[in-house]
Amino acid sequence: MSADSYADLLERLFGDYEDRHTIAVIEKVGSQSRAQLAGQSPPGAQLELLDRLARQRLERAVANGVPARWVTGDEVYGQHSKLRVKIEELGLSYVLAVPINQHVIAAGPREGQEFRADALIAALPAQAWRRRSAGKGAKEDRLYDWARTPIHGINFPDSSYWLLARRSISDPTDLAYYLCHAPARTGLTELVTVAGTRWAIEETFQTSKGQTGLDHYQVRQYTGWYRHITLSMLAHAFLTVTRSKKGARNPATTHSSP
Repeated sequence: MSADSYADLLERLFGDYEDRHTIAVIEKVGSQSRAQLAGQSPPGAQLELLDRLARQRLERAVANGVPARWVTGDEVYGQHSKLRVKIEELGLSYVLAVPINQHVIAAGPREGQEFRADALIAALPAQAWRRRSAGKGAKEDRLYDWARTPIHGINFPDSSYWLLARRSISDPTDLAYYLCHAPARTGLTELVTVAGTRWAIEETFQTSKGQTGLDHYQVRQYTGWYRHITLSMLAHAFLTVTRSKKGARNPATTHSSP
């Protein structure tokens, strides 16, 4: 892989932190970048590099005292077993999205049997589903139906693992799947909350793009990219804190004079 390919990937891997003690690793490679990289590196090499960078950044976050308990990410990361191993080694729990064809080993009633994610969830009884909010949306709560079932994992049976599914209320054929690892006492609602955290974190990227130019750079070297991203995120944090303090001082409602 060329140096330019490495820089192109590096500048598109972001990590963010949310107040529920969750780190999200978010992949930002666009279709054009994917096409360019496909011609410069062997198939899958760019995804392997993203996986390695994610592990390095998680190690760095933990070493620097980020008080996180959870890691969440999209399908790019969920399907990488090395990343899941590293998260467990760091003492963190995770809720990581995986593709529909992710293979898992069932625990419980179907102990030891191998399933695709969609097939195992389809075998669950209707009463396994619960309606939960994955957090606030632009206008209302993000309500979905959720279900989970125990599966094997890296350190099974000493640790607890689940396959989690999210189903649209309006379109029951629209499902998403997650691999989860957490303490055995962890409830469904907490897993749902962590899964929904990634959306809130991604919204901060959209806000910072518009307000502080997070993606307004043309660099090919890590140092230049790092300086730009650091200044942009610092500016966004300053604006967020300032806006929060101003809102606390000024009541949301005012009364006009007669």
